Amino acid sequence: MDNFEQVRRAVNRSVELWRLGKQQQALKLLNDAIADSIQEKAGRSSVCTLCHHAAVLCQSVGDVGQVKHYYEQSLIHSPDNPRALYGLAKIALEQGNADLAKEYAKRAYAATVQGDDEIAKHGLLDLIALHWPEIDAQ
Repeated sequence: MDNFEQVRRAVNRSVELWRLGKQQQALKLLNDAIADSIQEKAGRSSVCTLCHHAAVLCQSVGDVGQVKHYYEQSLIHSPDNPRALYGLAKIALEQGNADLAKEYAKRAYAATVQGDDEIAKHGLLDLIALHWPEIDAQ
Protein backbone atom coordinates (compact mmCIF):
# COMPACT_ATOMS: atom_id res chain seq x y z
CA MET A 1 0.00 0.00 0.00
CA ASP A 2 1.42 3.38 -0.95
CA ASN A 3 1.72 6.26 1.48
CA PHE A 4 -1.15 8.21 -0.07
CA GLU A 5 -3.46 5.29 0.61
CA GLN A 6 -2.21 5.00 4.20
CA VAL A 7 -2.83 8.69 4.81
CA ARG A 8 -6.28 8.50 3.22
CA ARG A 9 -7.24 5.53 5.36
CA ALA A 10 -5.95 7.16 8.54
CA VAL A 11 -7.91 10.34 7.81
CA ASN A 12 -11.11 8.47 6.97
CA ARG A 13 -10.87 6.12 9.96
CA SER A 14 -10.10 8.98 12.35
CA VAL A 15 -13.21 10.82 11.15
CA GLU A 16 -15.30 7.70 11.76
CA LEU A 17 -13.90 7.33 15.28
CA TRP A 18 -14.37 11.04 16.00
CA ARG A 19 -18.01 10.91 14.95
CA LEU A 20 -18.51 7.94 17.27
CA GLY A 21 -17.20 10.01 20.17
CA LYS A 22 -13.92 8.11 20.33
CA GLN A 23 -11.65 11.14 20.14
CA GLN A 24 -8.72 9.59 21.98
CA GLN A 25 -8.72 6.57 19.67
CA ALA A 26 -8.88 8.87 16.65
CA LEU A 27 -5.91 10.90 17.87
CA LYS A 28 -3.94 7.74 18.69
CA LEU A 29 -4.58 6.48 15.18
CA LEU A 30 -3.39 9.79 13.73
CA ASN A 31 -0.36 9.95 16.03
CA ASP A 32 0.61 6.45 14.94
CA ALA A 33 0.15 7.39 11.28
CA ILE A 34 2.26 10.52 11.77
CA ALA A 35 5.01 8.47 13.44
CA ASP A 36 4.86 5.90 10.63
CA SER A 37 5.11 8.62 7.98
CA ILE A 38 8.13 10.11 9.74
CA GLN A 39 9.80 6.72 10.20
CA GLU A 40 9.16 5.72 6.58
CA LYS A 41 10.44 9.10 5.42
CA ALA A 42 7.17 9.38 3.50
CA GLY A 43 7.63 13.08 2.97
CA ARG A 44 6.59 16.27 4.59
CA SER A 45 3.31 16.37 2.70
CA SER A 46 2.03 13.24 4.46
CA VAL A 47 3.11 14.44 7.88
CA CYS A 48 1.59 17.88 7.33
CA THR A 49 -1.67 16.46 6.02
CA LEU A 50 -2.04 14.22 9.06
CA CYS A 51 -1.02 16.97 11.50
CA HIS A 52 -3.40 19.49 9.98
CA HIS A 53 -6.23 16.98 9.99
CA ALA A 54 -5.60 16.26 13.68
CA ALA A 55 -5.49 20.01 14.39
CA VAL A 56 -8.86 20.51 12.72
CA LEU A 57 -10.39 17.67 14.72
CA CYS A 58 -9.02 19.12 17.96
CA GLN A 59 -10.24 22.59 17.00
CA SER A 60 -13.75 21.19 16.63
CA VAL A 61 -13.83 20.45 20.36
CA GLY A 62 -11.88 23.54 21.43
CA ASP A 63 -8.70 21.74 22.47
CA VAL A 64 -6.37 24.64 21.73
CA GLY A 65 -3.36 22.95 23.32
CA GLN A 66 -3.61 20.01 20.94
CA VAL A 67 -4.30 22.25 17.96
CA LYS A 68 -1.11 24.17 18.74
CA HIS A 69 0.82 20.92 19.22
CA TYR A 70 -0.17 19.57 15.81
CA TYR A 71 0.61 22.82 13.97
CA GLU A 72 3.99 23.01 15.70
CA GLN A 73 4.66 19.39 14.75
CA SER A 74 3.80 20.25 11.15
CA LEU A 75 6.32 23.11 11.19
CA ILE A 76 9.08 20.75 12.30
CA HIS A 77 8.69 18.96 8.98
CA SER A 78 7.76 21.96 6.85
CA PRO A 79 9.00 25.18 8.53
CA ASP A 80 7.33 27.46 5.99
CA ASN A 81 3.96 25.74 5.82
CA PRO A 82 1.50 28.62 5.47
CA ARG A 83 -1.48 26.71 6.87
CA ALA A 84 0.38 25.77 10.05
CA LEU A 85 1.73 29.30 10.43
CA TYR A 86 -1.75 30.76 9.99
CA GLY A 87 -3.15 28.25 12.49
CA LEU A 88 -0.58 29.33 15.07
CA ALA A 89 -1.29 32.99 14.31
CA LYS A 90 -4.99 32.45 15.02
CA ILE A 91 -4.23 30.64 18.28
CA ALA A 92 -1.89 33.40 19.44
CA LEU A 93 -4.50 36.02 18.54
CA GLU A 94 -7.24 34.15 20.41
CA GLN A 95 -4.95 33.87 23.45
CA GLY A 96 -4.34 37.61 23.42
CA ASN A 97 -0.77 37.52 22.19
CA ALA A 98 -1.12 40.03 19.35
CA ASP A 99 2.61 40.44 18.72
CA LEU A 100 3.24 36.72 18.32
CA ALA A 101 0.10 36.38 16.22
CA LYS A 102 1.30 39.10 13.86
CA GLU A 103 4.73 37.47 13.52
CA TYR A 104 3.14 34.14 12.58
CA ALA A 105 0.77 35.95 10.22
CA LYS A 106 3.69 37.71 8.50
CA ARG A 107 5.45 34.38 8.03
CA ALA A 108 2.23 32.79 6.73
CA TYR A 109 1.77 35.67 4.29
CA ALA A 110 5.33 35.43 2.99
CA ALA A 111 5.15 31.64 2.67
CA THR A 112 1.83 31.86 0.85
CA VAL A 113 3.00 34.52 -1.60
CA GLN A 114 6.24 32.65 -2.31
CA GLY A 115 4.55 29.25 -2.58
CA ASP A 116 2.92 27.64 -5.57
CA ASP A 117 -0.30 26.53 -3.86
CA GLU A 118 -3.00 28.51 -5.66
CA ILE A 119 -5.72 27.43 -3.23
CA ALA A 120 -3.66 28.72 -0.31
CA LYS A 121 -2.98 31.95 -2.16
CA HIS A 122 -6.65 32.73 -2.51
CA GLY A 123 -7.94 31.43 0.82
CA LEU A 124 -5.12 32.17 3.23
CA LEU A 125 -4.30 35.59 1.86
CA ASP A 126 -7.93 36.59 2.32
CA LEU A 127 -7.95 35.26 5.90
CA ILE A 128 -4.69 36.99 6.75
CA ALA A 129 -6.01 40.28 5.31
CA LEU A 130 -9.18 39.89 7.35
CA HIS A 131 -7.30 39.74 10.67
CA TRP A 132 -4.11 41.65 9.79
CA PRO A 133 -4.89 44.04 6.93
CA GLU A 134 -1.67 45.95 7.53
CA ILE A 135 0.43 42.91 6.52
CA ASP A 136 -0.85 43.03 2.95
CA ALA A 137 0.01 46.71 2.76
CA GLN A 138 3.64 46.22 3.81
